[in-house]
Amino acid sequence: FVALLDAGLLPAAVLLPVAGILLVTSEWSQRTGMITFALVPVRSRVLGAKLLASLVLTAVVGTISVAVVAVGVLVGSGGAEGAWSDVAPLIGQSAVYLMGGTVTGVAFGAVVLSSAPALVALFALPIAWSALATLRFLADAAPWLDTRLALAPLHQQVLSGAQWAHVGTALALWMLLPLLLGTWRITRRELTI
Repeated sequence: FVALLDAGLLPAAVLLPVAGILLVTSEWSQRTGMITFALVPVRSRVLGAKLLASLVLTAVVGTISVAVVAVGVLVGSGGAEGAWSDVAPLIGQSAVYLMGGTVTGVAFGAVVLSSAPALVALFALPIAWSALATLRFLADAAPWLDTRLALAPLHQQVLSGAQWAHVGTALALWMLLPLLLGTWRITRRELTI
């Protein structure tokens, strides 16, 4: 189950953050913000609705991905022992993995407010940090701050307490902080015609 789950979640893990970025940035790039914010002047409510919509999309796509993986394991395992080990915790951790990625996409879109730079930032900044984390003096901080190192085990193994702490710290840095900055930016940005 673990090997197929890793492969089954990959398309969703790449595309859902992109969808989150496009969901937020479309308001600013397509000039629909004038209408949206005239109808709902509290911009944080609009961002909250977009965040909720992205989480619903993530739940649906994640459920479909896990169902396809389960059918593949059922057909391919032939009842082999251990094929279904640790299924429940891995499904829950996979939900955290996908939702964290989606909210990170929404957060980057909210900070940058433009699709192309937000997409570049979403993919380039973690890669750049991973490269920096290979430096000897950052080696101890890398598991705490590198999303690749912290989030990869979520859909590969049942996490320990220390690994959950790594996940929480990495998500606070790469998801929560940009989301707070993006919310602040959206609620204070001038609308242009």
